[in-house]
Amino acid sequence: LWFLVTLFNRSASAIKSLRDRSDASAIGLMSAIAAMVAMLPHGFVDTVWYRPEVATVWWLMVAVVFSYVTRSFEVIEEPDSL
Repeated sequence: LWFLVTLFNRSASAIKSLRDRSDASAIGLMSAIAAMVAMLPHGFVDTVWYRPEVATVWWLMVAVVFSYVTRSFEVIEEPDSL
């Protein structure tokens, strides 16, 4: 449960950061989050998590979200003007 809360909190702040910079990659992050949110309730009512293909897609979406999260918090350095 802690993992999911941390994942969604960090991704929400990453979306805000990307939207403040008008970065179009926020759409990819929102898509990955939407896929994860769709898979969670389905896993509660079906045996979908016992299939390795679906579990692999879940962890792929987690990796995509964390790659966006780490990229959105990187400090973008401005080149020095002469």
